[in-house]
Amino acid sequence: MRTGECALVVLHYRTTGETVAFLQSVNEYHPGLRVLVVDNGSPENDLETFMSQFPSAIGLLRLSENVGFAGGLNAGIMKLREEGYPIVICSNNDVLFLDRESIDHLTKPLKVQDCPVTGPAILTPKGRNQNPLLKMRPDAERAEKMVQYYGVGRIWSRYLLNHFILSPLKRRFRKKKKPDDFFLAQKNSESDQEVYALNGAFFALGPAFFEHYSGLDPHTFLFAEELILAEMVYKIGKKMIYVPAARVFHKEDKTSNLVWGGEDSIKPSLYARDSITHWYKKHYLPSGQEKNK
Repeated sequence: MRTGECALVVLHYRTTGETVAFLQSVNEYHPGLRVLVVDNGSPENDLETFMSQFPSAIGLLRLSENVGFAGGLNAGIMKLREEGYPIVICSNNDVLFLDRESIDHLTKPLKVQDCPVTGPAILTPKGRNQNPLLKMRPDAERAEKMVQYYGVGRIWSRYLLNHFILSPLKRRFRKKKKPDDFFLAQKNSESDQEVYALNGAFFALGPAFFEHYSGLDPHTFLFAEELILAEMVYKIGKKMIYVPAARVFHKEDKTSNLVWGGEDSIKPSLYARDSITHWYKKHYLPSGQEKNK
C-alpha cells in the first residue's frame, strides 16, 4: 500500500488501554499508515498523554460530546477525505492486526473492482469469524422478524435469562483465544465473496462508496450499523466484498462492557432495536408508512 492511498479512522471512548494497544499494533504491522483517532467525547483526557509515543502520521481529533458510532466515524472520515485519501478504513479500537498484508488484500477490490465496501476475516476470542454478517439481503418477511426479535418484551426476557443464567455460565466455562493463537494458523484459502452485509468492527470504504455518499447514515448511534450501511450499498446497485485473506483480531465489546457494566446489559439491545427499526422503516416500508413494533 503506497502512502497516500489509504488512511484509517478509529473510534475512542474512555478505553485508553484498548486504543493504545490498537495503535501499537498499527505501528508494528503498518508503520507510516495515516491513522486518525476520534475521541468521541470521553470525559477523561488521558489519551493525549500517550499520543507522543506514536509517529506523526497518527493524529487525534477530540469531539466535545459523544455523537455515537456513525457520528464519530463521520467526523474522522470527513477530515481524512479533506486530506485527499480515496480509501478510508473504519475500525473499532478493540482490534489488533495479525500481519502486514491484510490492508493490501482489503483495499485491492476497492481499487480494481469498483467495489464500495470491503471487510476482512474478523477473528474473536471465542474462536469464530464475524464475517460475513449476511450473505443475502433479507426479504421483507425476514426483515420484519428481525425487528420483532428486538421487541421490548423479548429484550427483557433475554436480559433476565442472560443476566441470571447464561452469562455466569459463559464466564465460567468459556475458553478464549488470544491473538497469538491466530498468528501461525493457516490463512483462509477462500476466494473473495460478494455479500449483503459485513461486520461493523472493521471495514474499508472506497471511491465507489464516496461517489454517492460522504459518510455513514448519522442515525446509527450504536449497534446494527452494518444493516444500514449494507442498505446504502444495495441502493446504489452494488455489493460489499468479504476478503478472507485479510485478517484482524477483535477483542469484542470492550467499550460497551466498560460503559454499561458487562455483556449482559440491556442497553446494547435497546440501541440495536432503535437502529434495526430505523433500517426496516427506511428501507422496507413504503414511504410514509409506519408500523408499531
